[in-house]
Amino acid sequence: MHRGWSAVIAGCCLTTLSLGLFKYQQIQAAIAFAEGYPERSETVELAIAKATTWQDQSSVIGEVIAVKSLELSNEIAGRVSFVGFQPGAKVAVGQLLVRLDTSEEQARRSAAAAEVTLALLLLDRNRKLTQTGMSSAADLDRAQAAYTAATSAVSALDAIIEKKRIKAPFAATAGLHQLDVGEYLHAGRAITRLVGLDRIIWIDFSVPQHQAILGVGDSVVVSGTVAQGFTGTNQTLTARIVARDSQVDSQSRQIRLRAEINNISGLLLPGSFVKVTVPVGSRRSVILIPSEAVRYDALGANVYVLQNAEKGADATYRAVKRAVILGPQKGLRWVVLSGLDAGEQLAGLGAFKLRDGVLVRINNGRQAPSVDTALEGSM
Repeated sequence: MHRGWSAVIAGCCLTTLSLGLFKYQQIQAAIAFAEGYPERSETVELAIAKATTWQDQSSVIGEVIAVKSLELSNEIAGRVSFVGFQPGAKVAVGQLLVRLDTSEEQARRSAAAAEVTLALLLLDRNRKLTQTGMSSAADLDRAQAAYTAATSAVSALDAIIEKKRIKAPFAATAGLHQLDVGEYLHAGRAITRLVGLDRIIWIDFSVPQHQAILGVGDSVVVSGTVAQGFTGTNQTLTARIVARDSQVDSQSRQIRLRAEINNISGLLLPGSFVKVTVPVGSRRSVILIPSEAVRYDALGANVYVLQNAEKGADATYRAVKRAVILGPQKGLRWVVLSGLDAGEQLAGLGAFKLRDGVLVRINNGRQAPSVDTALEGSM
């Protein structure tokens, strides 16, 4: 019985040893087979981290203000006898826009002019009589006062007649109106809005008091929508600060600024809103990298730094995964606040294929950018 179990155990051990030897030979054969092939590598484009100065920015809403703009109204009530402009038309400085009926004032002026003539005759007569001693100085003074009063009455009527002739105070584009000849206008009635034809236009905007570092002469960037005529997100205009309000608003704790801009293209209409990008804080040194070099995982953003591979490797570089802290994005570039040094070589286009430690080849179809030109024009 004892010998039977011993034979069974010996047979199991012999079988296990045979299987182990067979598996070892398989593994060794696989290793030898694998060693006959080169290490896997990936091909990417080379990107270079570039040092530059960066200033944080903030976007606020600005309002477009015309340098010359007013709501035209009549000072004296009257009935419309003439309308001299079309809605939305351009008007010249001094152009007669609206004339109110002045028939009554013209009649009163004719009577006042007759009084002036009579007063002048009496004044001349009193002068002659005073010179001959036949009239007193008091009579001459009364005649002089009567003449002055008569001429003043004519001047007052001329002023009323002129106020009923409403003219354009400056060259402008008129707004819409619904005026008709024969319509009665009460005093202070809004006739139309005039917007000057100046090429310069203002942008008014407000910033929080802790961001109010802008001064007169500083620049801001203005952008708008396609509906306003801006053809794309990259189309911007540069405006220059020309004035600051004298105090901070007590309710919003913001200070109001005014910038001027050359509106020669006519994209900005008074009363519309635009986006104003203003600098915040001081400038600092940061690193810029192309957006395709940035990869993400559960821990955040990272890049693949390309380091020289060991001697005898089948590729020039080996990818090393490195976490970075990103700032804002500027077009197709990312601002890197920490994690990279200027001049370091990165995997650009094609970085999604990499993993930590893999060999990397550079795409020879495109020349690797230099440190000076890699991210040119990104800021």
